[in-house]
Amino acid sequence: MKQFEERTPAATDDTSEQLELRVANLDCHSDASALRRAMEGATGLERIDVRPTSGTVTLCFDPHRTTAEGLRRRLAEVGFPPRATRGPG
Repeated sequence: MKQFEERTPAATDDTSEQLELRVANLDCHSDASALRRAMEGATGLERIDVRPTSGTVTLCFDPHRTTAEGLRRRLAEVGFPPRATRGPG
């Protein structure tokens, strides 16, 4: 079984950070559309890339307007909670 890691926010340019998460309840393109709609207008969210085949989402955000933790919380509130990461072994 594959192991997934949550990637910590990484700078994508002078002002943006990127967060990649594996999320629950993301199983098809309909779920992906629902997730995108639910995250529209989130303060500080600049771009979202949703991949239902891998159950992952990449969020690019302005760290001056929101936090990685705030985005994780918003995902959980809209029904797509980030999954716990698994360590080695």
